[in-house]
Amino acid sequence: NYFTEYRPKVSAKNQESPSWNLSYWTRLISNCTNEKLFILLHLCFDSGLSLSEVRAITWSNLDHLEEGYIVSNKRIRRLNKNIVLEMDPSSIIQTYKKKGFQNTNTVVVLLKNKQEKKVYLHSQVIELLMEWRNRYAQNRCDDSTIFSLKDDLPYDDRVVNKHFKELISKLGFPELTLVKLMSFGRQKGRNEVLYSDVYYSSLRQPLRCKKPDIDGVRDFLNCRQVMECKEKWNQSFKEKTSGLLPKEEHSDFDALVDKLKSDPSLKRELLNKLLEKR
Repeated sequence: NYFTEYRPKVSAKNQESPSWNLSYWTRLISNCTNEKLFILLHLCFDSGLSLSEVRAITWSNLDHLEEGYIVSNKRIRRLNKNIVLEMDPSSIIQTYKKKGFQNTNTVVVLLKNKQEKKVYLHSQVIELLMEWRNRYAQNRCDDSTIFSLKDDLPYDDRVVNKHFKELISKLGFPELTLVKLMSFGRQKGRNEVLYSDVYYSSLRQPLRCKKPDIDGVRDFLNCRQVMECKEKWNQSFKEKTSGLLPKEEHSDFDALVDKLKSDPSLKRELLNKLLEKR
């Protein structure tokens, strides 16, 4: 049989991802307009912690900033619910369940680390964290993570990777990975100096997140909260014009548009009624 001897050629993709350099890192961080991601990236680059440990940093872990270090004693992981049930309960600090997704098989879990780490950071990153801590001093809980969503759920790995990939794509970078970035900061260059030391020693200004550009503002206007505002306005508009709409099977808005196009007098009547409602 001919087919038992024939083997089609398969083009294997190179699985090795591109390597980081200081040029990539400088351009990445200088173009980041998401403040939480900006701080998280600096911690990933400077601390030597894993992503699960960085995301698990709580406000209480920042108590020693004046001494030049933070404490890492927790990690956050997304785990299958069956695995969580088999774990030692004493190792679990908190389990987070996302609202509206009770039927999923995974949950985000805050876990204790076996050993506590003192993580010394460069002065610029310490000052950045101090400013971040002082800004939220009145509205924070010491046990909550510093990287969280508006519903107080901590960032899971999917949220971080989504924002990171969006930034990478926006800058037109190759497929650089966040995991390699975290190890890159602790690597030594030609002169046996850490890349993080080289970068932070060259800075002459405090760390500041770049303000969103026009595209960033446009993205914000399309976010869920603004969409809810638009929906409320549309609902209010429908209520004000409900008496003028014909009762047809297709949508009220389409019917109104059709009538306004065909009847100029109705357009004037609608305008007068809207002015009366103000």
